[in-house]
Amino acid sequence: MKKAELQEHAVRLLTRLQEDPEFSLVYEDDELSTTSRKTQLAVLELMTTAQITVTWPGLTHEWQIAGEPTDD
Repeated sequence: MKKAELQEHAVRLLTRLQEDPEFSLVYEDDELSTTSRKTQLAVLELMTTAQITVTWPGLTHEWQIAGEPTDD
């Protein structure tokens, strides 16, 4: 998979985690369960290094979840 495809999966799974905290990540995901371990680990790595900003409606404060800067 290309990096853009891996990133799309990482974003989709991060969204799913926020919606369903009991979701068991890439190895149970319908789209990734049959992919190679290398692909699954690449998506997990992208998820753990993502820079995520958390906000809620009605609040002006933003929280930054630490991630590693990327050079695209």
